[in-house]
Amino acid sequence: MGSAPVGNRPPPRRLLQRVAVLSTVGQSRGLPKAHNQDSFLVEQLALSGGPGSSRSAPAATLVGVFDGHGQNGHKVAGLVASAVQEHISLALHQAASMSSASYSDEDACVPLVDRGLWWDTDPASTCSNLSSAAALATEDLVLTPTSAQSGLEQTFSRVAESVAAASSSLTYQSGSTAVLCLILQDSVVAAWAGDSRAVVGKRAEGEWYATQLTQDHKPNRLSEMARIVAAGGRVSRPHPAGPFRVCLPGYGERTALSVARAFGDFELARIGIVPTPEFAVFTRSAAAASSAAGPTAAAASNNTVPFGRAPPASCSSARACAPATETAQEILLVASDGLWEVVGNEEAIELAAAAGSPTAGAAQLAELAKCRWAEHSGSRHQDDITVAVVYL
Repeated sequence: MGSAPVGNRPPPRRLLQRVAVLSTVGQSRGLPKAHNQDSFLVEQLALSGGPGSSRSAPAATLVGVFDGHGQNGHKVAGLVASAVQEHISLALHQAASMSSASYSDEDACVPLVDRGLWWDTDPASTCSNLSSAAALATEDLVLTPTSAQSGLEQTFSRVAESVAAASSSLTYQSGSTAVLCLILQDSVVAAWAGDSRAVVGKRAEGEWYATQLTQDHKPNRLSEMARIVAAGGRVSRPHPAGPFRVCLPGYGERTALSVARAFGDFELARIGIVPTPEFAVFTRSAAAASSAAGPTAAAASNNTVPFGRAPPASCSSARACAPATETAQEILLVASDGLWEVVGNEEAIELAAAAGSPTAGAAQLAELAKCRWAEHSGSRHQDDITVAVVYL
């Protein structure tokens, strides 16, 4: 027998739907890098009834991408991903329980299913349709966008403590970005620090429109530049065709970093390199179709000094498209900057939609990004690429 509605809430529905993630190692000087410095996480978080209750409802699906940098970047990204996995369920539980006098610290999350991965034909890549699941032992708790944001904020704080407790040799000159997206029944709540990005696509009247859910923490973003300069740092662009970087005054480019917020990087903490997250909410409703951003809206709202790469004509996304085998009205993309440096928001959403499935979409986006990197660098350099595609 199905569970009955509680109060005015509709019966719960399954949230972890069609998800695929692909992560592939980059290249340096024409050879594969020693480590893929990206990590990712896909979790199903469920609210369950207390003892004797038959009610069990998925509360949220978590999709996270982490992009490491520095000599130990791959270790820091893995550390951040593991710490998120350790803290997220209890943080959300506590956030959803703030108004409940019956909450106790003995309530905890337990694993429900093990992580399942399948390997792609590329040995440097892995795809995951379903990662793992965790349950929260609660009574009639519901995650709202507000409580989800609070839980994400607590998670970032606890992860920061975990990273700070790690060996200083690991995190002094290495770090990682993080972007977390909680998919609720009626919304997507994002929290991020760094330049890994989440983009939502919505179909309206037969056309796809992209909304950039997160705003990159790049040093040339005006608000980030002002914050760093006020903390005593400086922002420079060492090479005309390269990214803007954060530098310690008096140290030249030795300490240069191309993101403005991150976990780790404690050498630069005093000039504002911190993991303090920003938050955004995307409402999943029919009304959202009329307010979905057009092709140029994300760039216009980014408040960033213009910088980017024009896509070469030879790496066309059109050739990667295939007849759709699955349909979706909304799509969520969560990816490291290995994708976003060379593929635009609108183009990525259109390709993911036309690919026909999340698995095909992730593979085709990664392949397109590889092609673009090869065009730009003469096959000498390619960033690590991690792409999560969710058909909502």
